[in-house]
Order: sequence, then structure tokens, then C-alpha cells
Amino acid sequence: MITVLRMDNAAQVNRDIRRMREAFRKLPSKVGRKYCRKAVTEATKPLRQELRLITPKGRTGKLRKGISQQFKYSPRDAGLFKYRLGFDRKKAPHALLLEAGTKVRRTKKGANRGRGPALKFFQQYIEAKAANVGERIAAALKKYLE
Repeated sequence: MITVLRMDNAAQVNRDIRRMREAFRKLPSKVGRKYCRKAVTEATKPLRQELRLITPKGRTGKLRKGISQQFKYSPRDAGLFKYRLGFDRKKAPHALLLEAGTKVRRTKKGANRGRGPALKFFQQYIEAKAANVGERIAAALKKYLE
């Protein structure tokens, strides 16, 4: 998965998320996992929807269909969770080629197949729109804790 996530106000957001992780850790693990997943999924849903809209369609549409997310929750590690948003390699194996581009390619017979330009649509989107994703996750976690 291609994942780039940067938060501008990381210190404040990290403090808020750390407090909420401690609160989630006190819950039974199944309950904590369920509501933590709901909060993170709810907070990142607009990100996924907009990413689907800006992703190049192509002939088959597999790149858009290949957008996936992963969520892992570990109650033993103080309620730590990991969330990844990117492209599934099985559904869209060409995502990295479009994102990063390719160098000049030649076949074994010497035919020139050209160079694929780097589109960088995913990286630019994440840098522009996802700066406040930590705040949204913290707000959603707080809502579910209440």
C-alpha cells in the first residue's frame, strides 16, 4: 500500500489521541476494537470517497476499485491502532507505476516503449487534504467514548 500521512498539529493531536487510547484500553477488548474501528472508519470516509473521485479511471476502472483500507487494533499495546489507506496490490498492481512513473523502457528487440510520467495524484491529495485527519479521528473517538 502507498501510504503518506502528515499532520501539521501533531503534538496536540497526539496528546488527545493518547488520552483516548488510554480510555479505550480500559474497555473490554471487543468493545474497544468495535468502537475504535467505527470512529476511525467514520473519520476517514470522506478521504476515501474523495480519493475515489480524483483517481484516474482508465479503461477498466481497476485503479479506483483497488483503493482499500486496513485497520488493526491492539488492546495489549495501550489501545494502539493502525490505519492505512492506499491501493491493494492484488486489485491494482499498476498503482505504483502510475503514482511514481517509469523510466524509459525498451523491449528485448530494442523497441522504445517510452517513459511513463509520474502522476503523483495520491501523494498530492494526501498532503493537501489529510492534514486534519488526526483531529477528525480524535473527535470521532471522543464521540464514541461519551
